[in-house]
Amino acid sequence: KNITRLFSPPGLEEQFKDVRSVLLPCLTSTSSFSNDKVSSTASVVLIGDRGSGKSLLLERCLQACQYEYPDAAKFRRIHINGIVCRGSDVSAVVYEMSQHHPPP
Repeated sequence: KNITRLFSPPGLEEQFKDVRSVLLPCLTSTSSFSNDKVSSTASVVLIGDRGSGKSLLLERCLQACQYEYPDAAKFRRIHINGIVCRGSDVSAVVYEMSQHHPPP
């Protein structure tokens, strides 16, 4: 099974591999003391013009991860508008939102 061929948006194969490589360790990491899953986080910032496929790319990467690891915890996505939130405020906003919006 070629996950990239199955899930990647056409023309975004390299970007798909890059984003997936950030997300996968969160699903596959295990504690060094036991086989219990470790709570991991990954952040991905996608920058590009409107309509360039950023949201589609992320959605397809998440679908691929859920396909490969159906028992993995649910993802929590936080979308931030870069025009409204800039600089160091971004990390504070992400943290605050993650505290008030538990995963499904």
